[in-house]
Amino acid sequence: MEVKINKEIRNYTESMFFGLSLRQFIFSVLACGVAVGLYFLLRPRFGTETLSWVCILGAFPFAAMGFIKYNGMTAEQFVCVRDGVYHDVERCAEETRALLALPQRPTCIIFPDDFSALGGYNALTEAGLSIPEDISVMGYDGIYLSRVVKPPLVTYQQNTKSLGRLAADKLIELIEHPRVTLPEQIRVSGKLLDGGSVRIL
Repeated sequence: MEVKINKEIRNYTESMFFGLSLRQFIFSVLACGVAVGLYFLLRPRFGTETLSWVCILGAFPFAAMGFIKYNGMTAEQFVCVRDGVYHDVERCAEETRALLALPQRPTCIIFPDDFSALGGYNALTEAGLSIPEDISVMGYDGIYLSRVVKPPLVTYQQNTKSLGRLAADKLIELIEHPRVTLPEQIRVSGKLLDGGSVRIL
């Protein structure tokens, strides 16, 4: 027997503080606290107009987390991060099962590497779910294995030759000129390898 409940009743939350729910009130206080903290911390360094924008931008994420919902999910439910371990198939299978046990299961899982994604594939198959019809899956590394699994895994392939060459060049530079070599961030682009593991929405 199925009992239908009105959407208004399902989504009802009691207004407790100034017409806000407890969640909205807590995040509003946090947003105000962040804005005030930024104001006093950065007041000596910026003008009033710049400082006001910094305060708004700093407070906005906290305010948004209290008020915005997507498909009935709060921000922390929408972006659920689990700690997978690089190249650990069993741990990633375990974390996949934990994600599937959530009240609202995710629509996509991104694994730390292609090898670990095999654990996810196995856990999803055990649960009777189909990739990508029921849930999308993505990996990282672009190893050969990602091309031969069914369905082929959508993954981001690293440019390992460029990474190795740049690392060697920087190491030599550091050895030859230890006093003048500065730490720096270098972006090495890879490429997205298409597959059949992500559903087109």
